[in-house]
Amino acid sequence: DLVAHAPRLVALREAGVPILAVGGGLQLLGESVRLVDGGELVGAGVLPVRTTLTAERRVGDLVLDTPDGDVVGYENHGSTLDIGEHAPLGTVRAGFGNGGQGGGEGIRVGATIGTHLGGPVLALNPRLADELLSAALARHGRELPSDISGTLDRLDEWAREARATVMARPAHY
Repeated sequence: DLVAHAPRLVALREAGVPILAVGGGLQLLGESVRLVDGGELVGAGVLPVRTTLTAERRVGDLVLDTPDGDVVGYENHGSTLDIGEHAPLGTVRAGFGNGGQGGGEGIRVGATIGTHLGGPVLALNPRLADELLSAALARHGRELPSDISGTLDRLDEWAREARATVMARPAHY
């Protein structure tokens, strides 16, 4: 039962352990999920979000502006997300995101990120992957190897090309 593990998960988040919660993981790590029929599920409370499920699905490419640059992926959800006054992962340039909360998508709390971005979010966004890896390594007094960018240049270029393709013509269904 996820709720039974909630105190440990909250402690990990508060200790700066990087957590990436995507889609249903974001919803279940939140405070609550309001069902279409009006019922409500209690979440783990790791993230300060409240999800409301909707009858309408949001399916398509999602493009975000973030302080660290563009982030792209694919969203496929039937929900809105209330993050209160907390910072979103980014501002929606194309797509639906959280659903009418000033154009935000997801949430960022310390080293924890919650998002609707799938598609595969880390492969398409190497800077985001590097950020999570750096946070994990820093907890152990380590850093990403200095030659990592040289080693991964070709993969990063493929990711840039994929992001550019999505941003040029984001599709929604």
